[in-house]
Amino acid sequence: MKMQRRWFIGGAAAFGAFGGARFLKGGPAPTGVPRIKFGVVSDIHVKCRADASEEDLEKYAGTFKHTLELFRDQGVDAVVIAGDMADNGIIAQLETVAATWRKVFPDDKAPDGRRVEKLFVYGNHDMGGLPYARAKFKDLSDEEIEKRIIFPDPKGVWERVFGEPYSPIWTKEVKGFRFVGAQWLAKGCRGRDEKFNYGIVDFYAANAGKFDPSKPFFHVQHPHPKDTCYGWWAWGRDAGLSTQALSRFPNAVALSGHSHYSLTDERSIWQGAFTSVGTASLMYIADTYDEQPPEGFDNTSAAIGPDAASIDAAKLTPRMYRTGRQGMVWSVYDDCISIS
Repeated sequence: MKMQRRWFIGGAAAFGAFGGARFLKGGPAPTGVPRIKFGVVSDIHVKCRADASEEDLEKYAGTFKHTLELFRDQGVDAVVIAGDMADNGIIAQLETVAATWRKVFPDDKAPDGRRVEKLFVYGNHDMGGLPYARAKFKDLSDEEIEKRIIFPDPKGVWERVFGEPYSPIWTKEVKGFRFVGAQWLAKGCRGRDEKFNYGIVDFYAANAGKFDPSKPFFHVQHPHPKDTCYGWWAWGRDAGLSTQALSRFPNAVALSGHSHYSLTDERSIWQGAFTSVGTASLMYIADTYDEQPPEGFDNTSAAIGPDAASIDAAKLTPRMYRTGRQGMVWSVYDDCISIS
């Protein structure tokens, strides 16, 4: 595949030659009409209730609403949310996500009548359970809190709030392109080696023949596939099952969030046996290990390998945060993908 290095500054990334060798290469943005266009965001961390005032909705879900409006005006056919929709795993927060979606895409449709598909997955904040929700319900018992959170019944809540079937791993086809979503099933968050969904390897083994090798397909999950984007040290990676499963598909493109690492880091795109792309956050941006003083700056971790025993793993946890709102629009052409 081909890609322009500075796509994140406002140019375009072109991934080409879907089944063949991939390499980084600058070039002009493609022309013509894309086969499909979709928006991508992650870690939106909506905090307020669906029945909140317009002022509160603007405060807590305004960025999400404005992003959906931008996607709508760009003519997208679908929107990916790679997890962490509800900040405290509270049902009312997820209802706010759905209510905001319906304001922009009523009945899952754009103003011109075209269908816009929801391509959402749960993240650890959605499934955090009591530990995540207690801060919002300090005066309630755990029994009362459990009536208000997603974790005891993620399937029932999903189907009631979003009005569509729930599956631990879902598949959808949008304009001839396959999307796969792997839900976060674990309770809690480890930060590294997330054992969030054990069904990924079996799913891809059973469905390998259903993926057209002549065009890309898109895998959506919350944590980064291990040893792909951002590096071996990345906080927010999974335990490796997705990397194992997707490595047999050179046309696979994984989209993942969780770490809040910035799109402006060129390591947010990894191209190996498949392609893995970090989707950043619509709430805040976390500094990566080598951006945190006094460790260093400017990609200094490129010289640090997994055998560097002197590196304290605890120091790799992101501990510095910056205000930032990042998302992407993907346009898929016959021979490349453009990202803006």
